[in-house]
Parts: sequence; structure tokens; C-alpha cells
Amino acid sequence: MSVEIREIRTTEAPELLDIWQEAHAFKLSHGDVAWVTKELSPDEAQAAITRGDTYMITVDEKTAGSLVLDWSDERIWGERGLDSKAGYIHRL
Repeated sequence: MSVEIREIRTTEAPELLDIWQEAHAFKLSHGDVAWVTKELSPDEAQAAITRGDTYMITVDEKTAGSLVLDWSDERIWGERGLDSKAGYIHRL
């Protein structure tokens, strides 16, 4: 099995949005409303790609998911999230 995590390509915005929408539907079906306030739109997908913090995950050259890697996370971790001691994975 070959697993690759790479920076997402600009051309993959529609695929990223599909991944997010599928994950959102799955979360809702299990009572998880964490993404309810998140905008899942083509503009948000393109913005994530432009920020350079979004990665595509493939398994055996087939898309398996995506993730966002943030180097700070004050919203969830408070001041600890600003200490530059960790990276934070979101939208996995």
C-alpha cells in the first residue's frame, strides 16, 4: 500500500469540496455538528488551497481524504495554541 500526503493542487478545488461535503454529511449523520458554522463552498475550498495549509491524502494513487495543517490554534487551545510547539490537524 502506498500512502502519500502532498500539498493540494489548485486544480483540485472541486475534489476538495466534494471531500468536505461528504465528511460533513457523515458527521451530521452521527450527531456531530462541529462544522455547521463552516462554509463549505467553492470559494472556501479555493481559499484553503491559496493559504497553502491544505493537503491531499492518497492511497495507492486514489484520493482518500484531505487535511488542514495549522501552526497555531488559539480558538481551541487558548494561549497554548500560540506557543509554536505544535501543529494542529483539522478537517481530516
